[in-house]
Amino acid sequence: MRKSYALFDFDGTLIPGDSIVLFCRYAARRGLCKKTALLSGAWHAALYALRLESARDSKAHALRFLKGKTEKEISLACE
Repeated sequence: MRKSYALFDFDGTLIPGDSIVLFCRYAARRGLCKKTALLSGAWHAALYALRLESARDSKAHALRFLKGKTEKEISLACE
């Protein structure tokens, strides 16, 4: 059986740019978050791009869908 891996580089040490968008899209495809969470994340990314919000706040909003989920729920969705 062939295994696949999903790797996300939140601190920018492995790939250039920000992989948080890739992670959020992956999470939506796996049923971990709703599409409305993606739209909210996109809105905050736009605010960051316009320098109306810090990167930290933008990322916190993008990952808000993880709040209340257990480590097991997240791990199962990412398998």
